[in-house]
Parts: sequence; structure tokens; C-alpha cells
Amino acid sequence: MRSRDVVPLDFVIANFMQLEDQMIECMRYIPFIDRNRSVVSPKFIPILLESCTLVESIFGRLVADGKRHTLKSYSGLVERELDLACATTMVLAAPLQFLRPFRSWSVAPPAWWNAYNQVKHDR
Repeated sequence: MRSRDVVPLDFVIANFMQLEDQMIECMRYIPFIDRNRSVVSPKFIPILLESCTLVESIFGRLVADGKRHTLKSYSGLVERELDLACATTMVLAAPLQFLRPFRSWSVAPPAWWNAYNQVKHDR
């Protein structure tokens, strides 16, 4: 990956912080707990769409080969360098949770990616 192909860091951080604020606002009304995992809300749609398109934009800029890619093809192109399959994130809500959003993404798309595609193609 070349540095000129990378999305400007301040742009990515600003987008991420905005999405994080939106998610925190949703969590005020729908706590991030197991029994709420199946909750559906129109408030989640823009968060899901913006988050996943940001991921696609970053991967597209990192790969920058002019081809159309799927999440699986991106995994084959960026996983070795980014090691996202092992990346763990912490949800700062009670109870404290640790998530690995890209675990096994080179084998099958994660549930959040499938949800994104379902919403993107059929709201």
C-alpha cells in the first residue's frame, strides 16, 4: 500500500467519531445487551450504511487497482498487512464486551456485512 492511496487520516477519524456519536445516542435508548441484538430501528440504518461505505472507501483506496471488489477479495488483498481478523474492539457499555468484527472475514462475510448488503439492496 502506498501512502498516497490512503484516505486522509483526519477524514477517517472525523467520520468515525460522527458514527460513534450516533451509535452512543442510539444506545441511550436501546442498550447494547444480548436481549437487544435482534432489535431493528430506522436509527441504525444510516449508521450501518455510513460505517460500511467508509470501510469500503478505505479498502478501495488502499488497494487502488481500479477493479471492483467484494469484502472477501479485499480480505485477500489487505489482511496480511492489516491483520484485521485478529483486531479486537471493546464496547464501553455495561456489561463490557469485546468484539472481533473481522474475524473469519476471509472465509465468509461477517453478520454486520450481510446486514449492510440487505439494507443497501432492500430497505
